[in-house]
Amino acid sequence: MVLFIVIIIIIMANLDAAVDHFLHPDIPYFHSKHIIIGGVTAAVTAVLMGLVFYYMRHLERSVKDLKKKEKELILEQDKLRSIMAVIGTGVTIRNRDYELTYQNDYVTNLFGDHTGEKCHRVFQNLDEVCPGCPVEKSFEDGKPHTSVRKVTNPSGEITFWENRAAPVISPDGTIDSCLEINTNITERKNIENKIFEIEKFEQGRIGRDLHDDLGQILTGVSFKAKVLRDKIADQLPDELDDIEEIVSYLNQCKERTRMLAQGLMSLDTEEWNLARSLKSMARNTEKIFQIPCEFKCSTFDTIYDHSTGTHMYRIAQEAVINAVKHARAEHLEISLYEKNGTSELTIRDDGTGNVDIFKKSSGSGIHIMNYRADIIGATLAIQSDPLGGTKVSCVLSNNKKEGS
Repeated sequence: MVLFIVIIIIIMANLDAAVDHFLHPDIPYFHSKHIIIGGVTAAVTAVLMGLVFYYMRHLERSVKDLKKKEKELILEQDKLRSIMAVIGTGVTIRNRDYELTYQNDYVTNLFGDHTGEKCHRVFQNLDEVCPGCPVEKSFEDGKPHTSVRKVTNPSGEITFWENRAAPVISPDGTIDSCLEINTNITERKNIENKIFEIEKFEQGRIGRDLHDDLGQILTGVSFKAKVLRDKIADQLPDELDDIEEIVSYLNQCKERTRMLAQGLMSLDTEEWNLARSLKSMARNTEKIFQIPCEFKCSTFDTIYDHSTGTHMYRIAQEAVINAVKHARAEHLEISLYEKNGTSELTIRDDGTGNVDIFKKSSGSGIHIMNYRADIIGATLAIQSDPLGGTKVSCVLSNNKKEGS
């Protein structure tokens, strides 16, 4: 470095002297000022060159670091791509407009490449966001959410999917997109449906036993009680009121047994209609529990496949029992309406309206209701009604009805 500076001084001093002598011939060719100028120039040049060398070395190290990080990033991307290829689960990302911005090979192989399209149109053939959409909920509260959906593949196969959504939070805290893990649970659902088919068969059998066995016994006992009443009417007139009361109780037991049997058996018939069965449920509720129970319906012509209709009926049945037993309701309303491409089953009561107590006191009933809703791909919600009491709603996409 020192030799380099000396050479620069000599070169710059001679260059300055030559220029000075050329312009002013009367001045000697080499003077002390030329050495000073050459030294200053050499010093400035040395500093500049040092800075250049320093930044070149720094840039070289930065480039090496960037290349290393690039290799690491490519390696991580390859790992992630390999994981996405073998996990056997769908992974999608949606933006605020519910457009698919990413889908892994698993989703692409099943449904095709729909990047840039709206998810509710691709998977549910709906113009609006799916009812109970977990992605919508994650955008709203920034928390993970889960739902179960019934989806028809392009091949026409009906499949069930468990969708778990989680927000993708940017460094500034905003949520611009949402990640969703899509797990095919069709096999599990098929097993569950078989279990519920067995349950339905057993309920029908119990209903027939109630009607044919217990019902007949109660009819016989009631007849005997009436005969006994007639026999002692003249001999023991003071006991007649007690006999009348016994006969009345027996008739009530017989009627309730008949309604229970009808409720269990009606779901086991081929010609079954959800709306009419719900109307019958409302009528029987009034008779059994002695409280008003209204039924409202937009149409009686809506057709559901037998399994879906059965699960919706049982959800309503459990909600009614919970309202009467635990919410201390004095008035009930069961409604079934079609709107915005969905069917909504709602059970309202004028009870306590305390959802926490409602859920705790009902025991496994709430879990069974949720389980049934998951099986048919519906969304179940239990909440306090702004008008008072509790509201249980089950929302089902119309593409889950028979023939759609």
